[in-house]
Amino acid sequence: MTKMIRMTHFPSEHEIGLIGSILNDISILANVKSQPEHLENDWLRLVYELIEEQANQGMTPDSASLASTRKIALTDLLDTVMKLPTSANWSYYDKEVMQSYQLRELKKAHAELNACIQRGDVDGAKDLIGNMFRGEESHTEHNALQGASLALEHYTSPTVRYEIKGEPTLTDHIGGLEPTKLYTIGARPSVGKSAFAGQLAFKLSEQYPVHMYQMEMMVSELLEREVCRRNRVSHTQVRTRQLHPTDMANYLGEIADLDITFNDRGRWTLGKLVLDIRNQVKFKGRKIIFIDQITHISSGAKDRHMQIGEITSTLKSLAKELNIAVVLVSQINRDFEGKMPTLAGLKAGGGLEEDSDVVILLHRDIQDMLNNEKTSVIIAKARGARTGEIPYLFQGQYMAFTEITDQYE
Repeated sequence: MTKMIRMTHFPSEHEIGLIGSILNDISILANVKSQPEHLENDWLRLVYELIEEQANQGMTPDSASLASTRKIALTDLLDTVMKLPTSANWSYYDKEVMQSYQLRELKKAHAELNACIQRGDVDGAKDLIGNMFRGEESHTEHNALQGASLALEHYTSPTVRYEIKGEPTLTDHIGGLEPTKLYTIGARPSVGKSAFAGQLAFKLSEQYPVHMYQMEMMVSELLEREVCRRNRVSHTQVRTRQLHPTDMANYLGEIADLDITFNDRGRWTLGKLVLDIRNQVKFKGRKIIFIDQITHISSGAKDRHMQIGEITSTLKSLAKELNIAVVLVSQINRDFEGKMPTLAGLKAGGGLEEDSDVVILLHRDIQDMLNNEKTSVIIAKARGARTGEIPYLFQGQYMAFTEITDQYE
């Protein structure tokens, strides 16, 4: 039988204010900086961990659902929520909880430093002082000398790039995918942006941990497409179930070994998506996130243009914070139907154009739409990389894009 943990003493106003705010409005969880380990009160720390666990499972945590775990008492939870009728001050509580945690850590470090000094451990004291100021570099101000030191450290550190096997020219242009970067793939409907994004995701998963939010289709459909691409099996043959079940099982068995996970939920709020990405990175070690596509994400902004800006800026900040690569799929405005797309064509595109480090646009001539032939993969924007146009062959029956490399030899 699970032992129920009761609130043994009243926690700080700020900690109870933070947890009460989250219980009153779960959407703020995505923006809270404090983590369970930052709370001093053991009971509230457990409540926070249960909230994260249920949110990661797609639930909406509340007092009843948390109490149903039989780990905490419903009366204690109701007391916590009733003490805070509004979540308006959640950011204040969040800031105070973090400051209290940092103060406790500083006091602990001070005691350890005194112990090092008393026993004459100079190296230990130096290491301790260094550790006290390490890890916050990306969130603090620096003078020119400090900035130069950080730049040199970054320059001499091993470069992390996620190479895309089988895409030599694309890799040559953008240098592979990099952590902290936001990538956008855009095209008009039926040009193949989901197929292209899926192809990159599966190829990357041969070497790196990938998670894909597929909001356009079921996971089973996505895997069927990958079976066609990898084995050059006609998509019609798979869709109409002409392929023998044994062959299909063997093909799927090859995909099962890849380091890729999926979520095919159709619509997301920005807050819940951010929370889920955090959990994918924190608990499952995902390094590359694919999101297909942005039209199925909503935020609290008033109009769609402002929502797109909020979504892209949030995902860009999240990529930097979690040190991951994020690939976002978007539509191109109908004004570019049949025309060569540009950055201006990104749907409600101010935020997409501004926040993306790399923008890849797909284009196929109207005459070739039925023949499923030449497709231009246009690197329209590339910070620190090369822009340009790469010719591809799109074989629609296999849902496959293939580089036409002879023009680059």
